[in-house]
Amino acid sequence: MHFTIHLQTPPNPPKPSSSSSPQKQNINYHLPTPSTPHPANNPRILNDALTIRQKVFIDEQRCSPEGEIDQDEGRSWHWVVYHQSSAFSPGGDGDGVVQGEERGRLQQGGGGGGGKKVVISLDFGGDNHFDTLPRNGGDGRTGAGSGSGLGPVATIRLVPPPNRHEHEHEHEHEHGQEDHLSSGGDAPPIQTGEPYIKLTRVAVMPEYRGYGLGRALVEGAVEWARGHAREIDAAAAAAAAATSGENTPWKGLVLVHAQTQVEKLYQRCGFVTDESMGRWDEEGIEHLGMWRRVDLVD
Repeated sequence: MHFTIHLQTPPNPPKPSSSSSPQKQNINYHLPTPSTPHPANNPRILNDALTIRQKVFIDEQRCSPEGEIDQDEGRSWHWVVYHQSSAFSPGGDGDGVVQGEERGRLQQGGGGGGGKKVVISLDFGGDNHFDTLPRNGGDGRTGAGSGSGLGPVATIRLVPPPNRHEHEHEHEHEHGQEDHLSSGGDAPPIQTGEPYIKLTRVAVMPEYRGYGLGRALVEGAVEWARGHAREIDAAAAAAAAATSGENTPWKGLVLVHAQTQVEKLYQRCGFVTDESMGRWDEEGIEHLGMWRRVDLVD
């Protein structure tokens, strides 16, 4: 089983001259439907990400479709993992390699059967973006049913600063001189007003769970961010200019709002639970806040 990962750079970043709110900038993105699987205004990879998110969050977890597309879509980086089906290999050789590239082969070791050890390695490299996707049938789209042999199976979104405080339990981080998270000595100190990135909309299709794709996405996105602080700062500066706000360089602070059922997954990725944020309900699902600080690569 082979996987490839592709990056959608921010499809509609804020413009300094724009008076439109982020919500208005994203109003033309639409969830795919059976009758309209490829809405005209959706970039290809974002559309595949929305397809996965609809399946996982709306169909499976019964979240509201009205809240799935939010004000951050256009200014965020989106990664989508694709399963390259050998039955539909573009090269016809049955090995599942996309245009000579093998991005994330499953490395299996150990005994036979279900006891095999599976390690996922996904290349988040800079050339892995939407232009590398094989074109198909004239419309250039990918995904299940497109005939390309690429099926979108997992996704993650990275939202640059500034990030809104959407819950009351986060407000305390706006006022204190310095907040040392209460969950233990390994927690990173948070300076007043320090910008942070958010990893959101992490979703894996049900039939592809158990391969480690979720963890690979989280760790890969964090590692990508470490080496792309300049791009993150540029995105934050554009957002600040569009709203006449102040911009402060990102120093490596990362936040996730995790469903409590996957808290341990994020702990394995180096995140520490912020007990001071408590627990809260989003769409009927209990969430908690977790932080991680990373060293940036010059």
